[in-house]
Amino acid sequence: MKDHMKKNSILKSIMIGTPEIEIFIRQSSRSRKISLKLSRFDNKVYLTVPNEGFIGQAEEFAREKEIWVRKQLNSLPSAIRIKPGVFITIDGVPRRVSISEMRCVSLSDSDLIIPFNDNKFEVRVKVFLIELARQRFLELTEFYSLKIGRNFKSITLRDTKSRWGSCSIEGNLMYSWRLIFAPKEVLEYLVVHEICHLEEMNHSERFWNRVESLMPDFKTNREWLKVNGSELHRYLI
Repeated sequence: MKDHMKKNSILKSIMIGTPEIEIFIRQSSRSRKISLKLSRFDNKVYLTVPNEGFIGQAEEFAREKEIWVRKQLNSLPSAIRIKPGVFITIDGVPRRVSISEMRCVSLSDSDLIIPFNDNKFEVRVKVFLIELARQRFLELTEFYSLKIGRNFKSITLRDTKSRWGSCSIEGNLMYSWRLIFAPKEVLEYLVVHEICHLEEMNHSERFWNRVESLMPDFKTNREWLKVNGSELHRYLI
């Protein structure tokens, strides 16, 4: 499932204002005019042009929009580094990062527990969360693939910026492990979405009807992801 960010070639970057803001200029064959956008997935500002001949106009356009750019950047959620005392949402539930004498990372109803005096705990936390996400995705993917009577070939987890999941024509499924931070029903919606692509490799009315047949309230979860998806990238891990 792709978001609205498209992969286009980056031509250059420019700096505007004081303090400086870096803006990335990219070319898109699908663009018909100059446009400016803040990506909620990598927190970067992109200036899109139809071709290189528009770069001069684009730079001037960006400088004229400096106030708007700063306003958008100020609206971004602050980044969170995983460390004792901070709160992190897992399955949509806030958990306090706590320390203990245990040798491995564990999860309780209220805490994410990390080993005491472990200078590699960030790596261990990431491995733990990815494995937790893998278990969730595998269980749900097996359940819904049986439900629709379609087989999938493989599951891959990635830390993607431009999509939450995908399904290839061969039945290879990809999910963003960061969905482990979202409510369980949102992660489940993502699985339903991609599983339905095993039947319909498009976003036609027939596809959405199939999604709704498996998850009647899918629109609520889809909207949550649209509105809150950028929050899942705020954790620096």
